[in-house]
Amino acid sequence: KKEFEAKLESLKWSCIEAVEWPGAPDEATGELLKEKGRELARWVKAN
Repeated sequence: KKEFEAKLESLKWSCIEAVEWPGAPDEATGELLKEKGRELARWVKAN
């Protein structure tokens, strides 16, 4: 849990933080979310 929290901190995420947008996300928001997900997935696989 401590390692997971450290990674979230380095990504500037929190488990309760949400990304909100009006209507459908724009392309930049979608790409941001995809990249954050990829980073977290790589870290989880490596650990």
